[in-house]
Amino acid sequence: MFSLSKETENAATTDERPHRKDDPMRFANALRSFRKARETASELNRLSNRELADLGISRSDIPALARQASR
Repeated sequence: MFSLSKETENAATTDERPHRKDDPMRFANALRSFRKARETASELNRLSNRELADLGISRSDIPALARQASR
């Protein structure tokens, strides 16, 4: 068995977590990253298969490339 710290135990019982000052900024950064990934994927999806092949990219690579580009 393990024991929870008092802070964790209290948070678990009240369904509240301590407020963090950086939460709004983390949300804004995540939203910005998501939008950038979506924009990148959209641009790559507009290319023809031939254009993607010239770049060495297959359609199945697009989601991973878009996520990587958004970092």
